[in-house]
Amino acid sequence: MTQTPGGNLAIVDIPERCGNAPRKEVVRDMTVALYRRDPGELLPYLSDRIRWSVIGETTLEGTDEVAHWLSNEPAPRQLKINTVITHGWECGVDGSVVFPDGTAYAFSHMVFFTGASKTARVKEVRTYRVPTTVV
Repeated sequence: MTQTPGGNLAIVDIPERCGNAPRKEVVRDMTVALYRRDPGELLPYLSDRIRWSVIGETTLEGTDEVAHWLSNEPAPRQLKINTVITHGWECGVDGSVVFPDGTAYAFSHMVFFTGASKTARVKEVRTYRVPTTVV
C-alpha cells in the first residue's frame, strides 16, 4: 500500500505498467485524480463539454458541474484499481474504494475520448458504483 503525495488516499493497487497503450496510463491517472477529489488534477483530462453520468444518481454537463460535484463527494481513504482496458477511443476501468467510515463500493467507469490523438480529452464518462463489503 502506498500513500499518495499530498493527500490522504492510500493506493492499495494500481496497474503500474501500461505496455504499449498510453491511454491506459491516462485512464489510470485520471481515476486516481478523481478519487483524490482534486479538480485541479482531474479537469485537465476532460473536455470542456464533458458529460459525466453517475448511473442512477446524476448527470453532469461541463467541467464546472464536474468540479462542483467533485467538491461535494466524500473522499475515500483507499483506492484499488483492478483493470484498465482500452480500445481506440473507448476505455474502461474498474476497482474499489473504501471511505473513512468503513463504507465501500466497487466502481466501473466507461471513458470515451474526443478522438484518437494523444492529446484528445475525455468527452464522456459513465460511472457505475455498487455498495460492497468486499474490497
